[in-house]
Amino acid sequence: MAENERDPAETSTPAAAESEQSLIQALSHELRQARERKRMSLTHAAESLRISAEHLELFESGAFEFAELDPFQRGYIRNYAEMLEVDLSPYATFFPKVTDVGATLQAVDLEEEHARPLISIGMLKGLITLVILVLAAFLVWMNL
Repeated sequence: MAENERDPAETSTPAAAESEQSLIQALSHELRQARERKRMSLTHAAESLRISAEHLELFESGAFEFAELDPFQRGYIRNYAEMLEVDLSPYATFFPKVTDVGATLQAVDLEEEHARPLISIGMLKGLITLVILVLAAFLVWMNL
């Protein structure tokens, strides 16, 4: 970070700390209201974002300070707000230097579908056994 820039989440005066806390409370309230408007449970929201419900509870409670959040947690808040369609522009000081890369939030399916074979190993063993039995029966029949 350059000399003349400071982290917007850092507070140096009691007035700034009070202002930050009021913004956090407003954001937390807005997140909770947006989730409730969508009739979405915390569990469902957490599963959609693939983060813990405890994180979302914390974000909705307002019992945190931005200066103590790591970049991932700030990203969780941003993704949560995006999912709930909450405008973060009033809180831009907490999310500095965001570069839009044109990507949208998407869930990733961790379980890939594998191509299933046409015939299973068990079925193949059974088929080979059947062919051997038919061949043996044919040989016995031919010798009679």
